[in-house]
Amino acid sequence: MKISFIVTSYNIETYIDRCLRSVLEVARLGDEIIVVDDGSSDDTPAVVKACLADAPQGVEKRPVFLGQNTMGGVGIAGNIGLDMAARDGVFFVDGDDWLDVDGFNAARAAFERGDCDILIANYQEFDEANAVFKAPADERNWCHITGQAQGETLQLQALAFIAVPWRKFYRRAFLNANGLRFPEGDFFFEDNPFHWQVCLKARQITFFDATLCYHRTNRPGQTMASTGIELIAFLDHFETILGYLQPDMAVSFHRQAVNWLLSNMSWHLQRLQPQAAPYYFRRGAEVLAAAEPAEAVSAELDAFVGTPAGLYAMMLLERGWGAALEYFLADFNRRDMDRLRQELRELKDDLLQQVSAGSNAAVAMRNIMQYESLHDAYHDVDK
Repeated sequence: MKISFIVTSYNIETYIDRCLRSVLEVARLGDEIIVVDDGSSDDTPAVVKACLADAPQGVEKRPVFLGQNTMGGVGIAGNIGLDMAARDGVFFVDGDDWLDVDGFNAARAAFERGDCDILIANYQEFDEANAVFKAPADERNWCHITGQAQGETLQLQALAFIAVPWRKFYRRAFLNANGLRFPEGDFFFEDNPFHWQVCLKARQITFFDATLCYHRTNRPGQTMASTGIELIAFLDHFETILGYLQPDMAVSFHRQAVNWLLSNMSWHLQRLQPQAAPYYFRRGAEVLAAAEPAEAVSAELDAFVGTPAGLYAMMLLERGWGAALEYFLADFNRRDMDRLRQELRELKDDLLQQVSAGSNAAVAMRNIMQYESLHDAYHDVDK
């Protein structure tokens, strides 16, 4: 089986070389490499051209350099790649990631052996800022994969995994027969509704627990570092996902959709900034109120009792977005003041060390202690 590698890139000149070199290591005779650069303004296009010049004979190179950055995230660029793809299998590569050669080849062999619509494999995250590897948040899901599941159970297992497309092999005929493409618009995180469309249409799904790529996190400019209005895209995508679910489908699919939303809200609430909060909570109240059936919503809220996401979801449903916003702003201010206090304490400890070492920091120390005292007094009153 030949593979169409679809690599998407935008202003990642620092990372795209390693990415494409890893693709060249696994590409075989008859494969094609489609690179869709989404209007980069740095040297990414030049690096792409240099890398593809080293592609082995028999591997088709199909670079596309868009004249300007398209709206949204990867959706338009990904769809351009899908429309160009001409091989039996499709594999997406995020331009700042890189492939594990052994893991990729093992997963590819499993995909080629089976008669599946998609194969879902594993990956590792690489924290760019701290230079550490770690397992993704859905690592625990692998212990539930037995190989015996069929039908709806198989689909639900797939839906429980993180939605990213670059952990999957897709059969191109399956995607085209069902008209499966990324949604396009002025929003990010398009891979989530695409994942739901794919899993709900797939009849044969294979799981393969091998690390086939390394995904960079915590790097400058990354979409997953979002803290503002762009997070509302998840709420819009939830509404889209609800539209994929038919009324006669098992309630477990509706529960999984609500679980997906609350799970994502869990990390949204750690990142959301006050200026975006009114829009986020207003939209959240709308989509939660529209979620049906009621027993699916109630069951997932029970599962999230005691968590911030569960608390805010209940507040949005029972007291409205204004109450949720008020609570969030108060909690944000408390956390911000706690952070400032911690920074002051760390600064004081540093100054104490300077004093003990004989440095002349007594005046600065008195100023810091006075400010800390005033800060603590204000914090106590604010409670």
